[in-house]
Amino acid sequence: MANHHLQIGPVLHLAAAPTRAAEEREPGDAGIDPLQSIGEIGDKLVGTSKTDLRVVNTEASHALKQTDGVGNGDIQIRLLQTIPQTCIEQLDLHVWIPLKGISVNCTCRMRTGAQDRIDPVYRMKRKPKLGQNFLVDDAARVRIAEALGDVSASTVIEIGPGHGAITSVLAPRCGRLIAVELDRSLAAELRFKFREQSNVEVVESDVLAVDFSSLLQPGERARVVGNLPYYITSDILLKLFAASREGRLTRAVLMMQREVAERVAAAPGVRDYGLLSATAQMYAQIEELFTLPPSAFSPPPEVYSTVIRLEFAQRFQELSVEPEGFDRFLHASFAQKRKTLANNLRAAGYAAEALHAGWPAAIPQQARAESLGLEAMAELYRALGVPPERPQG
Repeated sequence: MANHHLQIGPVLHLAAAPTRAAEEREPGDAGIDPLQSIGEIGDKLVGTSKTDLRVVNTEASHALKQTDGVGNGDIQIRLLQTIPQTCIEQLDLHVWIPLKGISVNCTCRMRTGAQDRIDPVYRMKRKPKLGQNFLVDDAARVRIAEALGDVSASTVIEIGPGHGAITSVLAPRCGRLIAVELDRSLAAELRFKFREQSNVEVVESDVLAVDFSSLLQPGERARVVGNLPYYITSDILLKLFAASREGRLTRAVLMMQREVAERVAAAPGVRDYGLLSATAQMYAQIEELFTLPPSAFSPPPEVYSTVIRLEFAQRFQELSVEPEGFDRFLHASFAQKRKTLANNLRAAGYAAEALHAGWPAAIPQQARAESLGLEAMAELYRALGVPPERPQG
């Protein structure tokens, strides 16, 4: 090998010698065999390209991931990180070809003690609008998987698997694993990575557009796991609650922004208790498991993340309320946090006379919704009925 380093900047070109046009190939058909050593790869490093390859640091490895297109059926990569050859113990290259171009996944295992000799690493290229912060804490991904319990005979739906940190722990453990990933390149990566595991299915879709029932067999129930994007956490939770009401979900282990987790699990009477808390606790028993620092992710978010477990057990029948009407009642009750419950309900269309006549003696007249538990709210709802329909126009 001519160079002793894989340098920042120089472009590396691996000639692929394809057997047919790239558009016709199936994932996994690269035209070359996986390369197992740095020496074999070094003999093929020639040429130029504008493709962008990122080097990502975890505790034990550097992952190399192509992010842009290719030309003429060849695999073209640029390294953005210096890695001394003497630091490398083994380099595994895997190549697959989605319908619109070749993709590369390369894992570089470092020698013991070599980590300190590596330059500061570049973070994974991500799409900020998708809220992508990838879990890189090995202990955390195992704890998350274990929090689902015994899944050997269960179906698990994973939301936003990313590069498969949790997927790789669950795949050998569960009966069936359905990974729902919006990012097209990540979905292709996951299909290749788990191509030999028939129990793993990758669904390329926005989770908010997925019909969970369509993913499951008649009568089949699933558990859910996921690192929820911060900007749509509430929307995903509401979707999970709806699916649980249909009897399709039994348990969920979810990671979300710490402040959102605290709101979900908050008890009545505390500052964080609100509509999200009340709604979540109508559908599930909630347990906060553990919190992770920003350093557990790549790139690090600006917030801490908390993992919670939900045991779906809706309380509508127990509290003698019907779901749609009580949901409207909760929305009306928590409409404006600074207002009293009575003022919020008047604003929602309840007449003052009806409130006075039906108001339970055990609830203070000046109470705010966040001070009352679900039992008290259900008692008030049963006395007042469904919020009046507001006139249109």
